[in-house]
Formats: sequence, structure tokens, C-alpha cells
Amino acid sequence: MSHALNTEEVAKFVDHAWDSSIIPKIEEYIRIPNQSPLFDAHWAENGYCDQAVDLLVNWVNSQDVKGMKLEVVRLEKRTPVIFIEIEASEKASSKT
Repeated sequence: MSHALNTEEVAKFVDHAWDSSIIPKIEEYIRIPNQSPLFDAHWAENGYCDQAVDLLVNWVNSQDVKGMKLEVVRLEKRTPVIFIEIEASEKASSKT
């Protein structure tokens, strides 16, 4: 089954998403003085990494993507990893 996309509508949608949601969230993310452990030996105590993770997790969850599973993996003495999995939209599809 083929679904034709209206590229003009898609472009408008993407432009609006960038301007209204993505760019403001990137600006907010940049304001967090989060640095890697190489540059901030006290990264865990400072909490900036957790602020950045929370910001991103909240934004991703607000997108309400059908079939999405989000997990924050935290290992001792390691920075967290955000793992996101999205189910295929067509169950019987052989496409990945």
C-alpha cells in the first residue's frame, strides 16, 4: 500500500516543529552547564547531567509517539544513556 505525502504540508509541519518546539528546547539545553566527566570531576554531585537528561526525556515524552518506549539507563560512575525504541508502524512489514 502506497501513501503519497504532500511535501508542502510536511515542510510546513517540520518548519513549525523546529521553530515552536525544537529550537527553544535546544536553547534551554545549551543553558545547562553540563560537561562530561573529563571536564567536570563532580558531574554527578553537580546534577547538571540529570537536568539535561530530564529536559530531553520530558521533551521526548511530550511528543506522544505511538509505540515509543523510553528508558534512562544509569550505571554507577557513568553518565546516563537515554534509550528510545519505536515499534514499526506496520506490524506485517518486512521493512526496518
